[in-house]
Amino acid sequence: MEDSQRSADLEHKMQAVLQAKDSILEALQRLISTTTPFVDSVCTNFDREPGFDRDMVERSIIRRSFESIQTLVAVAQSPHPANSRVFLRSMMEDLIFAKWLTKLDEKIADKYLLLRIASEISETIEAQENFLPQFYKLFDADEKRGAHSGRTTGDLEAPRAAFRAFCKAQGHGPWGPSVKKMATEADLLDEYGFFYFASSRSVHSSLHEMGRMMWHDFASKTTTISSTQLEPLNRALALVYGTWIYASLIDHARDRYTSQASMIDDDEFSVWLAVACAGPALNGSLPVLLHPHELRWPTGSVDAKLDG
Repeated sequence: MEDSQRSADLEHKMQAVLQAKDSILEALQRLISTTTPFVDSVCTNFDREPGFDRDMVERSIIRRSFESIQTLVAVAQSPHPANSRVFLRSMMEDLIFAKWLTKLDEKIADKYLLLRIASEISETIEAQENFLPQFYKLFDADEKRGAHSGRTTGDLEAPRAAFRAFCKAQGHGPWGPSVKKMATEADLLDEYGFFYFASSRSVHSSLHEMGRMMWHDFASKTTTISSTQLEPLNRALALVYGTWIYASLIDHARDRYTSQASMIDDDEFSVWLAVACAGPALNGSLPVLLHPHELRWPTGSVDAKLDG
């Protein structure tokens, strides 16, 4: 009787979501709520000794993804939802990194992480110490107020040199494997290719991103620079594929933290994922990367265009 009542309750919830003004957004929000107890348990007040290793990094990735998908939702509901797709890049990189790490020998993974964080901290210190004094000086302030770690150039270079040496010994480049190589080894190469196009250009100075903001009104012979026309497209990209990336990360995390996995209601998780992703797929309405107007871009000779 309990199972039948539970099924009826879930069916009622699903129908309410399907009838909502924005069913995909509603499904994603419910998916987040369904995973919150699991994320909190894995990432908050857990029992272990302090340290920096694969376990700690995996927990951090879970929390980062949880916070990223919440921020994505907030931006999707803001006056500027076109920007919500920028979060897909970091979420996809975290998914790739998490899956890649699990394929490494534990000792190799831990050493890689310890050397990499030391290298990254030294880079951050150097960037800060190079910039802040100059910025103070720009405003005629005492440049000595800039943060000073007291570390010498040699101190800052040592961890970077150690990381480079380790990476070369493992058969990688001097700064470790590229994200693309990690994606290949994590069996996520197709996803890497798609989501880098879906999100990477939005965080770079991309001519494509600039060009798609230019809208000409032939009747008034005026041009407007705006992302408004792209808001529905980018918002849909963020919500549908953000749901998929987040759910994939949570699936991976459940396999890693099995004792807490039961905190996620499998049926609800599957239903909300299906509404947000399977629904558009079955309806043939998965979000695309290009606005229909972008397909009008001329394919003729650039020289002919310039000469004309």
